Amino acid sequence: MGLPVIGESIDFVRDTQKFFITRRAKYGGIFKTHILGRPTIFVSGADNIRTVLLGEYNLVTFKWPKTLHKILGDFAIAMSSGDQHRWRRRQTMEFFKTENIVQNGYVDRIQNFVQEKLDSWCKSSMGGKNIIVYTECKEMMFRIAGNVLLGFDFTDNEATYLTGIFQDVVDHSLSYPVYFPGSGLWKALKARDIIAEKITKRIRQKIKSRKSGDEPNHYDVLSFMMDKTKPNGEKFTEEEMKMAAFELLFAAHENPASAACSLIRFLGTHPDVLRKLRQELQANNLLDSCNQLNYHTVQRMPYVEQIVKETLRLAPPITGGFRKALKPFNVGGYRIPKGWTVLYSIKDTHMNADIFTDKRQFDPERFNEQRAEDKKNRSHYLPFGGGPRTCAGQSFALISLKILTICLARSCSWEIQNPGNIKIKQLPVPHPRCGMPSKFTAQSFNISSETY
Repeated sequence: MGLPVIGESIDFVRDTQKFFITRRAKYGGIFKTHILGRPTIFVSGADNIRTVLLGEYNLVTFKWPKTLHKILGDFAIAMSSGDQHRWRRRQTMEFFKTENIVQNGYVDRIQNFVQEKLDSWCKSSMGGKNIIVYTECKEMMFRIAGNVLLGFDFTDNEATYLTGIFQDVVDHSLSYPVYFPGSGLWKALKARDIIAEKITKRIRQKIKSRKSGDEPNHYDVLSFMMDKTKPNGEKFTEEEMKMAAFELLFAAHENPASAACSLIRFLGTHPDVLRKLRQELQANNLLDSCNQLNYHTVQRMPYVEQIVKETLRLAPPITGGFRKALKPFNVGGYRIPKGWTVLYSIKDTHMNADIFTDKRQFDPERFNEQRAEDKKNRSHYLPFGGGPRTCAGQSFALISLKILTICLARSCSWEIQNPGNIKIKQLPVPHPRCGMPSKFTAQSFNISSETY
C-alpha cells in the first residue's frame, strides 16, 4: 500500500505504464494499492471489467479523483450520478445522433480544419521546421471541438494560447487534492477559470446574437442547450452552459489529440498499411484530395475503420476509469470492500486479451470480417468504456479520426524523427514524451497509379 498518506501515488504518476506492468507481473490482473489519496483495487481482464462496468448504480458508482471533480464541477456528465447522469447522458447522445452529424455538415467542417492543418504542416516543413505532432494535434482538435461542437470560431493564435492554458488543467488533473498557492490543484483551477472566462464571453455573444436574429446558421451543443429545458422545466443557466462547454472542450480535444498522434505514428511506421489504405481510397475514387468527403463515403471505407479501431486498441486515449464500491462484491475471486476505489484498466485488458493474435503488433486486419477478433468477446475491446458510462461522443470521435486518416493518406507523406526511440507517457493521456517531431511533404497521387 506504499507510504503513509501518499501511498504509491508518486510511482503511479511518474511512470504509470511501469507501475502497472511491474505490479501486474508480481500480483496478477487484480491487486490493491493506495493512490491519489484513496485505497484502490486495480482490475483488468474482460470478465472482471464487465462486472465493474455493468455494476453501475448497483455495485459501483463513479469515483474520479477529487482534483478532477473540483475542476469539472458537479454539473459535468462525468461527475454526475443517478437520475441526473442518466438524463444528461441521454441529452448528449441525442445531440450526437447520426442525423445531426449529417444535417449540420460536421464532416465538411472537420475536413476543412484537418486539411488546413495538414497544409500548414507541409508548408512549415518545406522551410526546414520540425512539426511537433502531439502539440499540433491538440491545437487541431481544440479548434474542431470549439468550432464544430460549440460554435466558437477560434483562430490559430487563440487555439495555441488556450491549449497552452488547458495544459495546466490536464497536467494537474490527477494531482493530490490539496489547495494552496502553487499546488497542482491551485494551478489547475486558475487555468480553468481563465478558460471559463473566455467561454462565458462567447456564450453571452451567442445569446445576444440569438435575440437579434443574427446567430450563424450552425447548430451546436450550446444551441441545443438553449433550446432544451431541464427535467424540472427550467432553462439551463449561464453557469451550467459554461461548465458543460468546459467539460466538452476538456474531453473533446485532449483525448482525440492523443488518438490522432498515435494514428500518425502507426501509419508513419507501417508503410504497408498506408499503401493498402491508399488502394482502398483509389478504389472508391477518394485518392484525389480535391474530392470533398461526406458522412456516407467516410463510413463505407472498411480499411479506414480497421485502422482507427486498431489505433484505439493499442493506444486507447482513456486508459481506464475510476469507480467506488457501493457495497462489498467479488471480482475474479477477490472481495472488494465497500467504499474502496476501483480502477479498471482498458489498456491492460487490450494488451493481455487472448482473443487478439500478436497483440503487440499493429495489425488493422484483425478487425476485418473474416477475422473479426473483437467480436469474439466484446468486453476485451473497450476503447470508449462500457456500460451506462460509455463515451457519449464516440460517434463524433470516430468520424473525426476517419477523416484524419483519409486526409493524411491522400494529401501528404511524412517522416517521423527517430521513430524507434519514441517514449510514451501514459498520463494524463498517452502521448510521446518528445511530442514526436516529424517532417511533412505535400503529395498528390495519380489515380491511375498502382504504386504509392
